[in-house]
Amino acid sequence: MMNVGNSSPVKSLILGVIILIVGVCILVFSISSTKSYNEKNKTYIETVSEVVDYEYRGDQEKTPIVEYEVNGVKYEKTHNSSSTNPLPRGSKVRLKYNPNDPTDVIWVTDASNILFPIVGGVFTLIGLVVTIGSIKKQFSK
Repeated sequence: MMNVGNSSPVKSLILGVIILIVGVCILVFSISSTKSYNEKNKTYIETVSEVVDYEYRGDQEKTPIVEYEVNGVKYEKTHNSSSTNPLPRGSKVRLKYNPNDPTDVIWVTDASNILFPIVGGVFTLIGLVVTIGSIKKQFSK
């Protein structure tokens, strides 16, 4: 946990409020994103794509580019995550596409639906603890 004992209660309060605001913003974004993902997940059609190439980001990171076919037409899409050790070419990746616009896809295994709410919750909790602690410290003088 953060050591705010050596700083003034006002600085701690400001820090706590900033962390709290960031946490709430991440939570709101993640709830909205998860809701949108879940709505799409109900109506989009699942297919299997194949890693055909990579987009290079920085010195080490690669983002897979996948290819999939809908009604005889081939499409390519860049995955939403980069890695220093990405899936090899030829790997299969499940995705779902919008039947009205096959270029609009969601990834079946999208970790951001789990990660963002956790990060938002942690920031919110830390922000609350720091804010409440600094308020208590201010009133205990």
